[in-house]
Amino acid sequence: VPSGDSHDHLTEAAQRMSIVLAHRVLDGLHADSVAPDDRGASRAAVQELLEAGHRRIAFLGDLGFIYNIQQRYEGFLEAHSAAGVPVCESLIVFDSRSAESAAERVTALLNTEQPPTAIFASNNLNCLGTLVALREASGRRGSGGPAGVDVIGFDALPEAKYMDVPVTLLSYDQDELGQRAASLLVERAAGRHHEPQHVIVPVTAQRAGFTS
Repeated sequence: VPSGDSHDHLTEAAQRMSIVLAHRVLDGLHADSVAPDDRGASRAAVQELLEAGHRRIAFLGDLGFIYNIQQRYEGFLEAHSAAGVPVCESLIVFDSRSAESAAERVTALLNTEQPPTAIFASNNLNCLGTLVALREASGRRGSGGPAGVDVIGFDALPEAKYMDVPVTLLSYDQDELGQRAASLLVERAAGRHHEPQHVIVPVTAQRAGFTS
């Protein structure tokens, strides 16, 4: 379903037909759902950054009410809490809706007195903008640029393999997600279950990019 901060129309529709939500869960809506493990994958990825010694980790997010972004931010917060490491509030950015916006926001963060040593980009557009900003910063500052800035990006990003900035991408099998959603819809229409079913699709991490 599209992103949004209201689902009244879906609540009404669910009274007349079978509904399966893809990529998100909506509180109060009696419907099946299939979504990636946004929260768990984010928590595990940020935990690795913290274990590697990072203490200034930026979070670059889209609109804060989007379910996936909420879940990924919750995982980000949970990793910090579990490690006993305070979140750097000055490095938390929301409402970044394009690669251009992300590049501008990351560039601004890099130019602060205490820039991030790692960046968690909550979707592929924010990740692309992050990689562009880091590459441009390296070009301006030479080999002594933002070396050591680790990047975690959520969602597949084919362009990453052409970038000279390493990144760890968290992604999931969208075909599997679609197939699971279709199966739930068929089962719901056939009356095979009554309570809402919530399926979590696993997320995997893959290293991309290269160093020159």
